[in-house]
Amino acid sequence: MPTPDAATARLEEAFRRIERERMQGMSLLNPALHVEAVGFEARGDGWLGVLITPWFVNLVMLPREESQWTELRPTATTVESFPLGEFEFLVGRDETLGTYKSCTLFSPALEFVDQDSARSAALAALDALHATPKPAEPPAPEPISRRAFLRGDFRKQPT
Repeated sequence: MPTPDAATARLEEAFRRIERERMQGMSLLNPALHVEAVGFEARGDGWLGVLITPWFVNLVMLPREESQWTELRPTATTVESFPLGEFEFLVGRDETLGTYKSCTLFSPALEFVDQDSARSAALAALDALHATPKPAEPPAPEPISRRAFLRGDFRKQPT
């Protein structure tokens, strides 16, 4: 089975180029962060992980094969289902990277004090995404008034 290493290397290279060519001098850049692909693993026909940049932290899906997803139009949205729920991903296309999908976690990424805190948040988001939600707690029973208690109405309450 192929690994995501080549795909994530291209992802990091593409976003380092974007940072150099388009993002320099922007006030929304966090100088404590740098471009890093985190936690990419196989999911369906692609790779899922988190991309950290100085201007955002996003879930990103990359196709396993470069020729995949060419039918997807840039700026279109797709819905991806996870145990946690459904999330909308925006389709993007880069001349060197090709087609990818992204879902914003933090934008801008100014709240992170360093790369380690951004990486920890990225890994926590991936863990939460795959976690099965706990069933909802049943509602608490209505409190019984003193009068109802004295009349014995508490016995009529479902247990």
